[in-house]
Amino acid sequence: MKTLILTKIKPIDYKDLKDVSRFISEERLARAELFTDNNRKNEFITVEIAASYFVSEVFNISLPKFNGKAGEKPYLCNYPNISVSRSYADNYVVFALENNFDIGVDCEKIKSFDKNTLKYFFTEQECRYINDSKCPNLAYAIIWTRKESYLKCTGQGLAFALSKLDVTPQNNWVNSNSRYPIYKNNDQVKSKFINSYIYNDLVISLCSTSDNNSPTLTLQVKNMNLGV
Repeated sequence: MKTLILTKIKPIDYKDLKDVSRFISEERLARAELFTDNNRKNEFITVEIAASYFVSEVFNISLPKFNGKAGEKPYLCNYPNISVSRSYADNYVVFALENNFDIGVDCEKIKSFDKNTLKYFFTEQECRYINDSKCPNLAYAIIWTRKESYLKCTGQGLAFALSKLDVTPQNNWVNSNSRYPIYKNNDQVKSKFINSYIYNDLVISLCSTSDNNSPTLTLQVKNMNLGV
Protein backbone atom coordinates (compact mmCIF):
# COMPACT_ATOMS: atom_id res chain seq x y z
CA MET A 1 0.00 0.00 0.00
CA LYS A 2 1.40 3.37 -1.04
CA THR A 3 1.19 6.20 1.47
CA LEU A 4 1.95 9.83 0.63
CA ILE A 5 2.14 12.43 3.39
CA LEU A 6 2.69 16.18 3.05
CA THR A 7 3.54 18.14 6.17
CA LYS A 8 5.29 21.19 7.52
CA ILE A 9 7.94 20.52 10.12
CA LYS A 10 9.71 23.17 12.14
CA PRO A 11 13.40 22.17 12.38
CA ILE A 12 14.62 21.40 15.88
CA ASP A 13 18.11 22.03 17.20
CA TYR A 14 19.42 18.50 17.56
CA LYS A 15 21.83 19.68 20.26
CA ASP A 16 18.79 20.18 22.48
CA LEU A 17 17.96 16.48 22.31
CA LYS A 18 18.96 14.53 25.39
CA ASP A 19 20.10 11.55 23.33
CA VAL A 20 19.90 11.94 19.55
CA SER A 21 21.08 8.34 19.11
CA ARG A 22 17.62 7.21 20.29
CA PHE A 23 16.25 8.40 16.97
CA ILE A 24 19.10 8.31 14.45
CA SER A 25 21.73 5.72 13.57
CA GLU A 26 25.43 6.58 13.62
CA GLU A 27 25.51 6.37 9.82
CA ARG A 28 22.78 8.94 9.35
CA LEU A 29 24.19 11.19 12.06
CA ALA A 30 27.54 11.10 10.25
CA ARG A 31 25.66 12.03 7.08
CA ALA A 32 24.15 15.02 8.87
CA GLU A 33 27.57 16.17 10.04
CA LEU A 34 28.59 16.67 6.40
CA PHE A 35 26.44 19.80 6.33
CA THR A 36 28.49 22.88 7.19
CA ASP A 37 25.34 24.96 7.66
CA ASN A 38 23.71 24.25 11.04
CA ASN A 39 20.25 25.07 9.70
CA ARG A 40 20.61 22.44 6.96
CA LYS A 41 21.93 19.99 9.53
CA ASN A 42 18.97 20.57 11.86
CA GLU A 43 16.55 20.29 8.95
CA PHE A 44 18.08 16.98 7.86
CA ILE A 45 17.88 15.51 11.36
CA THR A 46 14.32 16.74 11.92
CA VAL A 47 13.15 15.17 8.65
CA GLU A 48 15.01 11.97 9.51
CA ILE A 49 13.23 11.68 12.86
CA ALA A 50 9.86 12.54 11.33
CA ALA A 51 10.34 9.81 8.72
CA SER A 52 10.91 7.29 11.51
CA TYR A 53 7.75 8.43 13.31
CA PHE A 54 5.63 8.14 10.15
CA VAL A 55 6.99 4.65 9.44
CA SER A 56 6.13 3.64 13.00
CA GLU A 57 2.57 4.97 12.65
CA VAL A 58 1.81 3.68 9.15
CA PHE A 59 3.18 0.17 9.65
CA ASN A 60 2.45 -0.12 13.39
CA ILE A 61 6.01 -0.97 14.37
CA SER A 62 8.41 0.34 17.00
CA LEU A 63 10.30 3.50 16.12
CA PRO A 64 12.94 2.42 13.54
CA LYS A 65 16.28 3.95 12.64
CA PHE A 66 17.40 4.53 9.08
CA ASN A 67 20.76 3.51 7.68
CA GLY A 68 22.53 4.80 4.60
CA LYS A 69 25.71 6.74 4.01
CA ALA A 70 26.10 9.82 1.81
CA GLY A 71 25.01 8.95 -1.72
CA GLU A 72 23.02 5.92 -0.60
CA LYS A 73 19.25 5.61 -0.49
CA PRO A 74 18.13 5.53 3.18
CA TYR A 75 16.93 2.09 4.23
CA LEU A 76 15.73 0.19 7.29
CA CYS A 77 17.99 -2.72 8.24
CA ASN A 78 15.37 -4.42 10.40
CA TYR A 79 12.55 -3.88 7.90
CA PRO A 80 14.03 -4.52 4.43
CA ASN A 81 10.59 -4.76 2.81
CA ILE A 82 9.67 -1.19 3.75
CA SER A 83 10.71 1.52 1.30
CA VAL A 84 10.66 5.18 2.35
CA SER A 85 11.47 8.31 0.39
CA ARG A 86 11.38 11.94 1.41
CA SER A 87 11.74 15.34 -0.23
CA TYR A 88 11.47 18.92 0.91
CA ALA A 89 10.86 22.31 -0.67
CA ASP A 90 10.94 25.40 1.53
CA ASN A 91 8.79 24.58 4.58
CA TYR A 92 7.11 21.56 3.01
CA VAL A 93 8.23 17.98 3.49
CA VAL A 94 6.70 15.04 1.65
CA PHE A 95 7.11 11.40 2.68
CA ALA A 96 6.32 8.35 0.54
CA LEU A 97 6.05 4.92 2.15
CA GLU A 98 5.52 1.51 0.56
CA ASN A 99 5.69 -2.11 1.64
CA ASN A 100 7.22 -4.79 -0.62
CA PHE A 101 7.87 -2.33 -3.46
CA ASP A 102 10.50 0.36 -4.06
CA ILE A 103 9.30 3.96 -3.96
CA GLY A 104 10.67 7.43 -4.65
CA VAL A 105 9.19 10.91 -4.24
CA ASP A 106 10.22 14.43 -5.15
CA CYS A 107 8.61 17.84 -4.67
CA GLU A 108 9.38 21.26 -6.12
CA LYS A 109 7.84 24.71 -5.86
CA ILE A 110 6.46 26.04 -9.14
CA LYS A 111 8.86 28.81 -10.14
CA SER A 112 10.80 30.18 -13.08
CA PHE A 113 13.60 27.99 -14.43
CA ASP A 114 16.76 28.33 -16.47
CA LYS A 115 15.90 27.35 -20.05
CA ASN A 116 19.54 26.49 -20.67
CA THR A 117 19.11 23.38 -18.51
CA LEU A 118 16.65 21.86 -20.97
CA LYS A 119 19.31 20.75 -23.46
CA TYR A 120 21.35 19.05 -20.73
CA PHE A 121 18.75 17.17 -18.71
CA PHE A 122 15.65 16.75 -20.89
CA THR A 123 14.71 14.68 -23.91
CA GLU A 124 13.36 16.28 -27.08
CA GLN A 125 9.85 15.13 -26.22
CA GLU A 126 10.11 16.59 -22.71
CA CYS A 127 11.36 19.90 -24.12
CA ARG A 128 8.34 20.06 -26.45
CA TYR A 129 6.03 19.27 -23.53
CA ILE A 130 7.48 22.19 -21.56
CA ASN A 131 7.79 24.70 -24.41
CA ASP A 132 4.28 23.98 -25.75
CA SER A 133 2.66 24.24 -22.33
CA LYS A 134 0.44 27.18 -21.37
CA CYS A 135 2.37 27.21 -18.09
CA PRO A 136 6.00 26.24 -18.80
CA ASN A 137 7.04 26.68 -15.15
CA LEU A 138 4.45 24.11 -14.06
CA ALA A 139 5.35 21.73 -16.90
CA TYR A 140 9.03 22.01 -15.98
CA ALA A 141 8.30 21.18 -12.33
CA ILE A 142 6.23 18.15 -13.37
CA ILE A 143 8.98 16.74 -15.60
CA TRP A 144 11.79 17.48 -13.14
CA THR A 145 10.06 15.91 -10.14
CA ARG A 146 9.19 12.83 -12.20
CA LYS A 147 12.85 12.39 -13.10
CA GLU A 148 13.97 12.88 -9.50
CA SER A 149 11.35 10.50 -8.14
CA TYR A 150 12.53 7.85 -10.63
CA LEU A 151 16.13 8.23 -9.49
CA LYS A 152 15.09 8.00 -5.84
CA CYS A 153 13.02 4.90 -6.53
CA THR A 154 15.91 3.15 -8.26
CA GLY A 155 18.55 4.45 -5.85
CA GLN A 156 20.53 6.00 -8.70
CA GLY A 157 22.19 9.36 -8.26
CA LEU A 158 22.32 12.39 -10.53
CA ALA A 159 25.22 10.76 -12.38
CA PHE A 160 22.48 8.90 -14.26
CA ALA A 161 22.01 10.32 -17.77
CA LEU A 162 18.80 12.29 -17.21
CA SER A 163 18.69 13.36 -20.85
CA LYS A 164 18.09 9.73 -21.81
CA LEU A 165 15.23 9.22 -19.36
CA ASP A 166 11.89 10.29 -20.81
CA VAL A 167 9.12 10.82 -18.26
CA THR A 168 6.73 12.86 -20.40
CA PRO A 169 3.14 12.35 -19.14
CA GLN A 170 1.06 10.19 -21.48
CA ASN A 171 -2.36 10.77 -19.93
CA ASN A 172 -4.73 13.73 -19.77
CA TRP A 173 -5.25 15.66 -16.54
CA VAL A 174 -8.22 14.70 -14.39
CA ASN A 175 -7.28 16.67 -11.24
CA SER A 176 -5.33 19.80 -10.41
CA ASN A 177 -4.59 21.68 -7.20
CA SER A 178 -5.98 18.92 -5.04
CA ARG A 179 -4.89 15.96 -2.94
CA TYR A 180 -5.58 13.59 -5.83
CA PRO A 181 -3.19 12.52 -8.60
CA ILE A 182 -3.20 14.65 -11.75
CA TYR A 183 -3.64 11.59 -13.95
CA LYS A 184 -6.21 8.81 -13.66
CA ASN A 185 -3.62 6.17 -14.53
CA ASN A 186 0.05 5.87 -13.72
CA ASP A 187 2.56 6.31 -16.54
CA GLN A 188 4.97 3.43 -17.03
CA VAL A 189 8.61 4.43 -17.38
CA LYS A 190 10.68 1.34 -18.06
CA SER A 191 9.73 -0.97 -15.17
CA LYS A 192 8.49 1.86 -12.90
CA PHE A 193 5.15 3.64 -12.55
CA ILE A 194 4.82 7.40 -12.03
CA ASN A 195 2.05 9.83 -11.17
CA SER A 196 2.09 13.48 -10.12
CA TYR A 197 0.19 15.91 -7.91
CA ILE A 198 -0.32 19.67 -7.83
CA TYR A 199 -1.05 21.14 -4.40
CA ASN A 200 -1.11 24.94 -4.20
CA ASP A 201 2.28 26.02 -5.61
CA LEU A 202 3.87 22.61 -5.07
CA VAL A 203 4.36 19.77 -7.55
CA ILE A 204 4.89 16.25 -6.19
CA SER A 205 5.79 13.18 -8.24
CA LEU A 206 5.64 9.62 -6.97
CA CYS A 207 7.47 6.68 -8.58
CA SER A 208 7.07 3.04 -7.58
CA THR A 209 7.73 -0.47 -8.82
CA SER A 210 4.03 -1.08 -8.08
CA ASP A 211 1.27 -0.08 -10.50
CA ASN A 212 -1.29 0.08 -7.71
CA ASN A 213 -3.40 3.23 -7.72
CA SER A 214 -1.54 6.29 -6.50
CA PRO A 215 -2.81 7.36 -3.06
CA THR A 216 -4.65 10.47 -1.98
CA LEU A 217 -2.21 12.98 -0.54
CA THR A 218 -2.50 13.06 3.26
CA LEU A 219 -1.96 16.41 4.98
CA GLN A 220 -0.59 16.04 8.48
CA VAL A 221 1.24 18.00 11.14
CA LYS A 222 3.80 15.93 13.00
CA ASN A 223 3.98 16.43 16.76
CA MET A 224 7.01 14.43 17.83
CA ASN A 225 7.64 13.54 21.45
CA LEU A 226 11.40 13.95 21.50
CA GLY A 227 11.86 14.48 25.19
CA VAL A 228 13.94 17.62 24.72
